[in-house]
Amino acid sequence: MIACRTYCYLCLLRLLPIVLAILLPCAAHAQSKYDTLKNVNIITKTPPSTQDKINSFSAGRQIKTLDSQRLKYYQLQSLATLLEQESNVFLHSYGFNSLATLNIRGSSAAQSLVLWNGVPVQNSSLGIADVSLMPLAMFNKVNLLYGSSAALLGSGNVGGAVSLENETPYFDTAIRLHTALSLGAGYFANYSGAIHITCSSPKWFGNLILFAAQAQNNFTYLSDSGTTKTLANARLKSFGTLATLSYKPNIYNTLSLSFWYQYGYRQIPPALFEENSLKNYSSTTFRLLADFEHHKNKSLWYSKSSFSKDDMQYADPGLITNSGTLQSTMGSWQVFQELGYKQWLGNRQSLLLFVPLQLNVMPFKDSTRTQSSVALAAAYQYQWNHIGCSINARQEWRNNNAIALGGLGLYYSFNLNFTLRANIQSTYRNPTLNELYYFPGGNAALKPEKGWSCDAGYAFAYALTKKLRFSQELSAYSRDIKDWILWLGAAVWTPHNIAEVLSRGLETDNALTYYYPKGRIRISLLSNYCIATTVSSYIPNDGSIGKQIPYTPRYNFRAMLMLYYKRFYISYDQSYTGYRFYTTDESLYLTPYALANIKIAYDIPLGTHYYSLSANLNNLYNSSYQLAAGRPMPGINAMLMLKVNL
Repeated sequence: MIACRTYCYLCLLRLLPIVLAILLPCAAHAQSKYDTLKNVNIITKTPPSTQDKINSFSAGRQIKTLDSQRLKYYQLQSLATLLEQESNVFLHSYGFNSLATLNIRGSSAAQSLVLWNGVPVQNSSLGIADVSLMPLAMFNKVNLLYGSSAALLGSGNVGGAVSLENETPYFDTAIRLHTALSLGAGYFANYSGAIHITCSSPKWFGNLILFAAQAQNNFTYLSDSGTTKTLANARLKSFGTLATLSYKPNIYNTLSLSFWYQYGYRQIPPALFEENSLKNYSSTTFRLLADFEHHKNKSLWYSKSSFSKDDMQYADPGLITNSGTLQSTMGSWQVFQELGYKQWLGNRQSLLLFVPLQLNVMPFKDSTRTQSSVALAAAYQYQWNHIGCSINARQEWRNNNAIALGGLGLYYSFNLNFTLRANIQSTYRNPTLNELYYFPGGNAALKPEKGWSCDAGYAFAYALTKKLRFSQELSAYSRDIKDWILWLGAAVWTPHNIAEVLSRGLETDNALTYYYPKGRIRISLLSNYCIATTVSSYIPNDGSIGKQIPYTPRYNFRAMLMLYYKRFYISYDQSYTGYRFYTTDESLYLTPYALANIKIAYDIPLGTHYYSLSANLNNLYNSSYQLAAGRPMPGINAMLMLKVNL
């Protein structure tokens, strides 16, 4: 316990000079009464809901919310595109038309959670979520939680979390039906579409979403020899449905049943060092979620029960083995159950008690591997005037191993325009079934990743004039993880514990907004500076000591200019991503790249219908770049979208 406290003090001391250096010049101006903060996590008296666990019990945390008004510009695109263009989160992509995973504050792919209505949706064997195959047409809100919160959300929440939420069920006084149709077309034979149907009545609510997309992705690129080639074997197909049915028999109880099915198929194009490729990958996902809530007075009982099944198949017809062409199939499933009770203790306090259970299963030809966990968890929040705090605690038993986790968060609001915050969290990630048992390459001797993380910062807003407002949010963070898991090898890759990795950095979100009678102009700058290095290693003469973790850029920036005028919207954004090393000793790297994008949208009301027409122009200056070594990315490309509300 003494060692933990000592580490916490060192983290806060390390962050204090950075925060104060930027904080003190701004504090003198934090007296305006004209503006409020949108992304500061201040606990409020919200109606009871099982979806507010992150917002209500994460005081001192940095949370960014992208609601339906922002998501409408990305309706026919993926979660990966949204995070790339609307946040300072870096995505680890394996190349065009390939897997894309989260890299929040220098974390690995398995160290960040993706939640769907409060339920984890990582692949139960791999422990990762492919955000490139998650269509935004399926969701109404995206919450991005920076930093670890394992005591609140469970094992695996080391770098951060993305929370996906569907439309909250509403019950009307009469039967009402709403339908919306979205169609999109773009370069490289890219076509997509979605249908939304919503029906509500005094006791019933139903929501149905259908989505489909396909693309040839046959763009041209420059090969290593300097010749122009057309990308081959890059076709993409995806379709799915998400349906929700809710029943409210009385004012106290609500029962919801949600179903999510999705199929994805994509060919894997040849790398620059390959002559051709016939490889392909397909995945099928089935998820079922039952959610029950009982509200009465100042209390809430809830239950979440979910079942998820993932099937993946990889094939390479061009590679002949003794048993024929190479094919690999992996299936897994997950059961998740959470029972919880929330009590409002007057107007200033609330207490949440919950019991999550999880079972992961990965069948093999001759055996079945499982992981199970059960936890007792509690979260407490207190708010009084300008002060707020949250305390989270969890005792988890995972495969007969007991883990105790805790977290503390604080904030202090000097006024509506200036807030200080800080938090410290213990963190933990158990090795996945794939890391432990996959053949060939699994390592059953892997240790869990353990450590501590802390971050501090402020949010500030100031009205320069009645029409011109400035806001700034800053976060300085530090995270120390022991027994970090990294895959190493040549012909056969195997995960190893590489001892200790220290991540620290600085994030900023700055905005200048000018308001005029019929709209507004906004200029914003997002920045992220991240140093994630190996501190010590179990491997003798390891060349990774003091070196950056592979595929984690030290710098990335994004500047955006947005204009809103009546029903017209246009934006220009310019991003820069720095060097990314793809070897542990920093001997090989990818060069920095800069990308520019333009979005244009116009809303047209015609009678009882509402039309929205938008266009995206990506990679405006036709930059040549790579996200993964040897994998070319497309040059300038465009997409048109039409949405009709009936």
